[in-house]
Amino acid sequence: MSNNLRRIVAPTVAAFVAAAALGTGVLSANAADGGQAAAANATITLSAASGDLVGHTFDVYRVGSYTNYGNWNNDADGKIDSTDVVNANQAATDWLKAAGIKADQATGHDEAGTIAAGNAQAARSAAAALAAVKNKPQAVKSGIAVAADAKDKTTLTIGGLEEGYYLVVDSDGLPLLVGTKIGGHDLDTQTLGVAVVKSTILSVSKDGAGDSTIGATVSYTVSFKVPDKNSNPKSLSYEDVATNLSVNQDSIKVKVGDGAAAAPAQGTLTMKDANAGFTYNATGLLTDANYGKQVTITYTAVVLGEDPSNTGTVHANLDGTDHTGTTPEGPVTLANFDFKIHKTNNDGTVALKNAGFTIKASDGKYMKFAQGKWTKVDAKDDQAAVAAGAETKTNDQGFLSFAGLGDGTYTVTESTVPDGYLKTPAQFTIKIDNKAHTGVVTGTGANNGLTPNVTIKDGGQVEVHNLNSITQLPQTGAAGVYVLAGTAALLALAGGATYALKRKQQPAA
Repeated sequence: MSNNLRRIVAPTVAAFVAAAALGTGVLSANAADGGQAAAANATITLSAASGDLVGHTFDVYRVGSYTNYGNWNNDADGKIDSTDVVNANQAATDWLKAAGIKADQATGHDEAGTIAAGNAQAARSAAAALAAVKNKPQAVKSGIAVAADAKDKTTLTIGGLEEGYYLVVDSDGLPLLVGTKIGGHDLDTQTLGVAVVKSTILSVSKDGAGDSTIGATVSYTVSFKVPDKNSNPKSLSYEDVATNLSVNQDSIKVKVGDGAAAAPAQGTLTMKDANAGFTYNATGLLTDANYGKQVTITYTAVVLGEDPSNTGTVHANLDGTDHTGTTPEGPVTLANFDFKIHKTNNDGTVALKNAGFTIKASDGKYMKFAQGKWTKVDAKDDQAAVAAGAETKTNDQGFLSFAGLGDGTYTVTESTVPDGYLKTPAQFTIKIDNKAHTGVVTGTGANNGLTPNVTIKDGGQVEVHNLNSITQLPQTGAAGVYVLAGTAALLALAGGATYALKRKQQPAA
């Protein structure tokens, strides 16, 4: 319905008197003007344009009172031919003035009457201005909401109101100006006491999937709705801001409702620098054919660094006011896993540099990190992998890192043993679960059978020891692998609490 009460020009006093004398069924010509009590039996019924009203709460403020109304033409339907609206009371007058609403002195209307006699756009502007005033009069009803177990969640009737003109402030929608029925009757030109909720909820859902290893390609799906027509949308756009991702522009597809997915129309897509996201101007979707329909955007992106993430935001101008809706969970992150190797001598007192390690994915292919990304290398063994550049060596402090790994099981082998140490290379597997942010380390090969499974956290450390003399061989084994789970485990190591992954001693020939 229109949210303003249009005053039909009232008949003269003489005509009113004559009509009353003739018994034409005229209603009271002078209603309560806020100075006297009135029966609180009027209602306002709110309806959802789409979906339901769950989650909305409503506060109701009295703006104006009715006066000079009646069924002057004695219509059989009993509808009111005309009415005036006046400020409800002094508090309402002060509030209206604080909102910047001016009385139309030329027509004799006060502030509330000026709004009611205006057009729909003027009423929407006035509603927004009134809702924005911080020191509003006390609400006559507050916190009204649809009950969680309500049979009908699409409508809400607010009762116990005096007849008059009200501002309804919606927690998740545009404010509304609506008048109650007059003595249970509507105007000839307008249904009273009902309004359609103009929701401003702009929700975005977003999911990401795929191998989050640096250099791999992941996919995303974004969903949001075109606003309802009754919210008077003027513009609509979707913005995607990415971190450690490069969006593939040619992969971006848009689907509206049950339509086919297609590339965005020319001129509506703007890529951010380095393709770190994009903006899709969807204002062209604001048509009768699309209002209220779901928009689905799909695209792929290349992982550029650790823990790639992005945030989706919908921007819309609704009834002249800008609104936004962002993925409720915040940035959508596809975590990847980092861990370190620390190479030392047998007792951990000497860091060993230039110890080399290779890593293989679960498909058996070696992995090489170069130019900021991981790539697969076809090599028949460790020596071939080393020759292909798929080896990482420890630094002067005996450390090396494997960063940005996706889910899966990887095999790590000591491919180059430092000079002066026994050629007893360590080997282990690590099973990465990025959802849990954990990696399960298990000794394999020469260590098989003596190593318990140990779980490290993202960023954890594997300690690898080497012997430089056969006399250092203990009765139960030779070189060892030790696992440290992050900073806490480093402290534990300092206290002597480490996990030793020992290899079996081979019997003498």
